[in-house]
Amino acid sequence: MKKSFAYLALLTATMFAGCTDYLGEFQDEYEDTFAEEMSSDSKDDVNSSDSKDIDKSSDSKDDESSSDSKDVGGKSSDSKNSSSSSTTSSSSSSTADDGQAHCTGTVIYDASDDPHKTAFGTKFSYQKNGTTTDVEADENGFNITLDGFSFASLNFGETKDISSWEGVCFEYTATSAATLYLTNSNSTNANSAATFTMPQSSELQTFEANWSSARIYYGFGFDAVTTLSFGENENKLVIKRITTIAKDVNLNAGASSEDPSTGYILSTNECPGTEIYNENKGNIFKFPVESWNEDNTTTTLTNMSLSGDTGEDGVYFFIADYLSEKTISIEQWGGLCLEYSSTNDMYVEIANVQNSQTSSLASSTLPAQKTKIAYAIPLKAFYDVYVSDDLFFVNGPFNPTEVNRISFTNIDVGTTQASISRITTLYPGVTSE
Repeated sequence: MKKSFAYLALLTATMFAGCTDYLGEFQDEYEDTFAEEMSSDSKDDVNSSDSKDIDKSSDSKDDESSSDSKDVGGKSSDSKNSSSSSTTSSSSSSTADDGQAHCTGTVIYDASDDPHKTAFGTKFSYQKNGTTTDVEADENGFNITLDGFSFASLNFGETKDISSWEGVCFEYTATSAATLYLTNSNSTNANSAATFTMPQSSELQTFEANWSSARIYYGFGFDAVTTLSFGENENKLVIKRITTIAKDVNLNAGASSEDPSTGYILSTNECPGTEIYNENKGNIFKFPVESWNEDNTTTTLTNMSLSGDTGEDGVYFFIADYLSEKTISIEQWGGLCLEYSSTNDMYVEIANVQNSQTSSLASSTLPAQKTKIAYAIPLKAFYDVYVSDDLFFVNGPFNPTEVNRISFTNIDVGTTQASISRITTLYPGVTSE
């Protein structure tokens, strides 16, 4: 029963509040199926072939059990049958020069590289009673302590298609068996999830969560995932390294359901990319925040006031020296991500300014948001602006390989109050220049 209520708490923490009607329906079915399987699994952890002792580099044989028919890509074959029977993944590991087995796929997290952040620019955080706190990390990895009612979650920063990963591999220790959950906080079904059991281990070992051996609930699909979480009875885990099982994977692949020609709200309030602007550090390119309206005294993006009709008032900063006619390419950025709030819709624009004139300009809309959100704008969501009047001198078409200014302007007549605390590239792990 404790596992049942703990699992429901995880789903509540990671899904939208509007999905809570599903939770009561899921509880009874979960108690009859998954809770019994988990109880059995915790007793049989010693027989799991999903793990390998790194120090001993020993192999174990697969313990195969029968399973209900399900799509390996992540779709359950019968929506009424919420769970597939437990199966055991086929584990594999390689031995490095130090004689130890390691996860060998595309690196998602490695404590030896950066103990505090993953490749997505995010970190594990605790979810409990509606509050979120960061998980501590050091050179040994993320140090996760669970009390039986909290969960440690890693948000990818956006909805991702992870089906090509084939699974995830962990190098870890755990004082007791832990449950790994994969969920999609944007799903219309709050009970949709994939789960795995990670065995207890006092010594550093590897565990492979292969998609083909997942327990699938309510049609969960690996083509749209936002969150990876650990939840269990009292437990202490140290996560040293995480990789995909497949090699040479593109970690930036978004979910197929997302339209790259439109902006979208991220399921976390934190942009995952390389910083371009930070309210505490300013513009990383060192150029000041200015306004082209001499009556506007805005010098920081955290307290913008944009007045008048479209284009009459604008706040901007340069990312290359336009006086020397210099530009940079932002193609590898993938787009922009902004953490902001705003009283009205406004435009965000990327431009090439030469000889004090705008030679090309692309624009996208930031929707009004009363509370701060993280909003992703792929490059394809910016459209060319062809204007030639007293305000703009735009020749177009816009070229993302030649950019030197980012700006913000009003859309409608009136005044827009906006606060932008942070701007990053859309893709993590790229250089900002």
